[in-house]
Amino acid sequence: MTFVFLPRRPEQRAADEARRRCRRRGGGGEERRKPSPAESREWTQRFFRGLGVDAPLPAAADRSDAYSALVRGVLSSATVSAAGPPRVSCTLTISHAAINAYNTIHGGMVMGVAEAVGMACARAAVGDKEMFLGELSTAYLSAARLNIIKCIVNPKFVVHVVCFPSWGIGGRIDYGELAYLIESEMEVEAQILRKGRSVVVTTVEFRLKETKKLCYLSRATFYIMPVSSL
Repeated sequence: MTFVFLPRRPEQRAADEARRRCRRRGGGGEERRKPSPAESREWTQRFFRGLGVDAPLPAAADRSDAYSALVRGVLSSATVSAAGPPRVSCTLTISHAAINAYNTIHGGMVMGVAEAVGMACARAAVGDKEMFLGELSTAYLSAARLNIIKCIVNPKFVVHVVCFPSWGIGGRIDYGELAYLIESEMEVEAQILRKGRSVVVTTVEFRLKETKKLCYLSRATFYIMPVSSL
């Protein structure tokens, strides 16, 4: 369990403001007006600004191995099956560094983990051959969330605790609030779907560790580099 001071992210504030505007437009029985092209462009640009498109990368992220380090940082307890077709299993920790504006694991992180674990499974099947990722697809079946316990300190210094075991779009944490971040865990397992002389296809399942619920299902195709005859 981690205790942090947790201000809201810019994209969270932008998403909340967009929902409030949508509710205001839909209230009072008024028919919703179709936005003009200029308004659509403005909303799109505001969304990208909320994501920090124009902001410079932090120094820690402006490194050649930053992406690989981020993927390695959320994986642990990797094992390879000793019998039968290769199976690679590991634990994925849903930390604050791996979530999006809605406190669910980022879709890009799911794809990155699927590539890494799928590649490990493919190498376990064909050995130390040169290969590259040719295709990668993921079905997002259910959201995996970062669990939060929020502690609100009011002006009289009385602490109220609100639990968000599945904090999602309706959740909100404002400036000046404190929160316990309870890092959730997922079980990730890759196995061989098909193996040939020049191609290996793997499937990668992401399940919640507590409930075994399937949240994401990836399929990766790796192509084996041909050996030079020279």
